[in-house]
Amino acid sequence: MIEYDNNFKKMVLSGHIVRMMVAPDALAAKIAQSCGAQAVFSAGYATSASALAMPDRGISDFGMAIERCREIINAVDIPVFADADTGYGDLANVKRTVESYEAIGAAGIFIEDQVWPKRCGHMDGKKSRTNRSLGS
Repeated sequence: MIEYDNNFKKMVLSGHIVRMMVAPDALAAKIAQSCGAQAVFSAGYATSASALAMPDRGISDFGMAIERCREIINAVDIPVFADADTGYGDLANVKRTVESYEAIGAAGIFIEDQVWPKRCGHMDGKKSRTNRSLGS
């Protein structure tokens, strides 16, 4: 797990473009790896679309996202970067989210600063939190 973290960090800081492909599931991740991806992105929109046939509007939950990411991590030998939505709640939930993704071996995550219900970044109607609310 730490090796994936270090490899991913080295790739990101290398100054070169990282060939990272979105994978909605373990099979797609295996295909991405076989096509030369250096890393895989377990994305919220891909998970929601693949599992629920619905857009990323906060409908898929923490359990679905972490399990899908775990399946992808177990299927490939390259780092997996994960979409952790908004952290799934308050500060205690964000802490749990970070620790859970670390525990399954994610090479990194991002957490969005959107107001709930969140929407995928390319969708209309999203609202970001203020800096003040993020520090609370």
